[in-house]
Amino acid sequence: QEYLKTSKIILHHLPPYSPNLNPIERLWKWMKERVIYNSYYEHFEDFKKAIFGFFEVLSTAAVESELGQELRSRIRDKFRPIQAPPANS
Repeated sequence: QEYLKTSKIILHHLPPYSPNLNPIERLWKWMKERVIYNSYYEHFEDFKKAIFGFFEVLSTAAVESELGQELRSRIRDKFRPIQAPPANS
């Protein structure tokens, strides 16, 4: 602590890591479910094509399509703020 004061280093406290609150983590999970789970790729090129194929299909999916609806439901935030209990007066 003393060193931080004299070295002009500013310490920033970050919140705990919460992948469930991060939309990109939801997308990575979905990609793994669709491309990696129960799949074996003998060559890296095949694996790479599958990953790029997932994102290509995703980028061209119509919003109304089944894939578009699944993407919206997976990425959309579905959590509520927790309110602190009232303070005892």
